[in-house]
Amino acid sequence: FLAQLLLTSSVAFAATMSPINHGKVVTTNPIDTTPQLPIGNNKQFAVRGITQLGSITYIGGAFPSISGVSRTNIAAFNTTSGAIQPFAPKITGGTVETVASTDDGNILVGGTFPAVNGISKPGIAKLNTNGSLDNGFNPSLTLQPGTNKMGVHHIVSRGYYTYISGSF
Repeated sequence: FLAQLLLTSSVAFAATMSPINHGKVVTTNPIDTTPQLPIGNNKQFAVRGITQLGSITYIGGAFPSISGVSRTNIAAFNTTSGAIQPFAPKITGGTVETVASTDDGNILVGGTFPAVNGISKPGIAKLNTNGSLDNGFNPSLTLQPGTNKMGVHHIVSRGYYTYISGSF
C-alpha cells in the first residue's frame, strides 16, 4: 500500500510540472566536436567510465585510440572543443571500468588492469591530471591473474573517502 501511495503521489506531482526549456545540449552536428572511438575489425571498443573535472572530460574503457590519437583504455578531451588532451597514462593488460574525479582535482581509475605507467597498481590507481601516478595513493588489492571479470567496477569519491566495489 505504501509503495502504491508513493507511486500515485509522484505521478500526480509529475503531471503538474511545467516543461523546462533547455538550450542546445550539443552542436548541430555533434560529430564535428565529439571525440570518436574506432569502429570495425570485430573489436568491442567501448567507453565504460566517464567523469568531468573543470573543462576536461576523462573517459575510460576498452579502446586503442580516440579520434585517431593513440590512447590505450583512457583518454581526456576538452569538453567544449573536443580537442584530445596530452593526458596519456599507460593502462594495458586489462580495461578501465570506472573513472571518478576527486575533491583534490585528481582522477581515480578502476578496472581489470595489473599496472599503470609500468608500476603495479592492480585494479585501481589515482592519476594526476598530467597522467602521472599519485604515489601517495596505495590501496592493496589482489586480482585473480588471467580473469578479466575480476577488478574494480565502481568508484565513488567523497571528501576524504573513496568507496570501491568489484570482485577482488
